[in-house]
Amino acid sequence: MSKQATVKWPPLDTAYTDEFGNIDSEVYRAAGDLWPEAEAYALKLLHDPAAGLRLLLRAAAAVSKVNAQSGHRIDNLGAYLFQTYRRLVLAQIEKENVRRLREAEKGTEMYVHYLAAPRDMEHRLLVEEVIGKMDKWTGMIFGLLIIGHTFEEIGRQMELNPNTIRLRFRRQCRKIAGQLGGDLKTAD
Repeated sequence: MSKQATVKWPPLDTAYTDEFGNIDSEVYRAAGDLWPEAEAYALKLLHDPAAGLRLLLRAAAAVSKVNAQSGHRIDNLGAYLFQTYRRLVLAQIEKENVRRLREAEKGTEMYVHYLAAPRDMEHRLLVEEVIGKMDKWTGMIFGLLIIGHTFEEIGRQMELNPNTIRLRFRRQCRKIAGQLGGDLKTAD
């Protein structure tokens, strides 16, 4: 099994101004010491160590600003810095989840508009009724599938087993088909 490549923390001896603001050399060194743990955290949650590096630099700039503004020094710089970094990572995940949800909703809307074309009216009404009976999770998965994502891609995004997602989605479709009096074989 090959070891996964890591993003290297760039060496620096003096304070400098980053795109996020001034970064104190002491804070930068503390961030460098935290980088292996922060990289693992970014890899686990963001699946992107480069994005983790960028967020740690942003956290270092924020902590440098707080450290410079306050009348006292931060006692546990490493813990304070990691907590700031952790919040930035979680905010990034939330932002990505909102984007994915919007993307899925847009996929569902696109499919409903596609159905609005003059076609078999019964088919269109049935699909609209099925979409209307979907819960939020099933609707999101449906939207992602409509815009071309696979269960494997969705599984990576949600950090779930694709087979679990596929099974849960099919169960929900069967449940809806049962509610509509449909044939279970057509739900798949």
